[in-house]
Amino acid sequence: MLMKETLVQYQFTVEESDLNSGGILFGGRLMAILDNTMASAAQTLTTARMVTGSVDTIRFMRPIDLGETITIRAQVLQTKKRVAEVLAAVYNSRNKLTNYAVFTFVTVDKEVILPTIESQTDIEELLQENFENRVNTREKTHQRVFKLLKKGDL
Repeated sequence: MLMKETLVQYQFTVEESDLNSGGILFGGRLMAILDNTMASAAQTLTTARMVTGSVDTIRFMRPIDLGETITIRAQVLQTKKRVAEVLAAVYNSRNKLTNYAVFTFVTVDKEVILPTIESQTDIEELLQENFENRVNTREKTHQRVFKLLKKGDL
């Protein structure tokens, strides 16, 4: 499957109820919108149910104000068996990048194998670079943290 075939776009206008005490878009609200949009991108891969496996990166670079309409573009970077890595970029109405995020999604059905994502452009190749290493590093970290937390070591 081509990377561009997984692209999903969503627009959202910030309302009063979306603001934090500082008067800008609450980060948790943005994360929920990102999760929904990125899940839609992951779901382009399969009809099988997928869930959020991890929130790997989220960067807050510019505040988003009341009344601002943001555009979120999300696409799958790569897959490995049941795992899909999804990138999202958030742009304000002036088309300035305000945030970006990388989440991992996983199929619930352990028998499902996701299609491999093919890159066509230099930027797509760059985005896919080191995918295997990122997946393996995240899994090793998860296993170590899970083992410690399971014993109550927090």
